[in-house]
Amino acid sequence: MRWLSKSPLTKVAPKALCLSVWLCAVAIGFSVLLKYKSTSAEVLPPASDWPDQCAFQHAVIGKTLVMFVHPRCPCTRASIRELEFAQARSHCPLRIYLVILAPEQAAEWSDSDVIRSAAQLRDAVQILDTNGEIAAKFNARTSGYVLLYNEGGRLLFSGGITGSRGHEGDNDGLKAMLEHTADKSGVSPTAPVFGCSLDHSASLFNRMVHVCQA
Repeated sequence: MRWLSKSPLTKVAPKALCLSVWLCAVAIGFSVLLKYKSTSAEVLPPASDWPDQCAFQHAVIGKTLVMFVHPRCPCTRASIRELEFAQARSHCPLRIYLVILAPEQAAEWSDSDVIRSAAQLRDAVQILDTNGEIAAKFNARTSGYVLLYNEGGRLLFSGGITGSRGHEGDNDGLKAMLEHTADKSGVSPTAPVFGCSLDHSASLFNRMVHVCQA
């Protein structure tokens, strides 16, 4: 009795099928990642006037910029570098506050690449925000969120200064914020913000941080 040998195509087909499935999975995963990196965070209406009983004060000469920072959010490194760029190109003196989330149960968060990057910003004042209490006064929910106030404590701009999560380069938010330092009219008062949640819950934060690192 003669045995029929398997066709070469029969041997190749399962490998080709596995490869096709793997490529499809990679493509789907990549598209989901790209969509998330370009999806802005939800924001609350910002504090239109400097909050009462705030522990620090806005400038009476020039503008005041407040950036909220999660110390373990890799996305925010790009926001800090863009802020350094803005600082050098502002059309007026800028008083800069970096409000850094400081959960009581996570003291080790005070030592991170983000904090070390923030320390390089010239004349920026770092303020530790215990469990997000200051962020709540300003209605800030996302790391990298920027608020720009005038000499009278009136809000000029709110939003992000990166074009997507962890991405540096020209973007509408940075451009609008800089134009507000020159008191230009007709400039958008808002921009999308991209970053990790300021929620100090470790479980929520850990679900988000790997996206910034991708």
